[in-house]
Amino acid sequence: MEADSNCASEVIVLSSAVLQCLARLAAAPLRVYVYLCSHLDGTLIASVPTIAAATGLQSRATVSALQTLRTLKLISCRSGA
Repeated sequence: MEADSNCASEVIVLSSAVLQCLARLAAAPLRVYVYLCSHLDGTLIASVPTIAAATGLQSRATVSALQTLRTLKLISCRSGA
């Protein structure tokens, strides 16, 4: 059987601490985290409206989800210039 050409050739490894955090996340922060991870190839610059539109969340829920992820130290943020 031929291998699927769309399969990723790299392995992603998450620490058990990250997996435990992800297992306890509510739906909104998890959606935002998955979106951010799926678009990461270095430094990701994304606005709240961009993340909200991509995840289907309202702006307020997106901001709250980002704050949760920052509190858990799953992401870090910098203010734009």
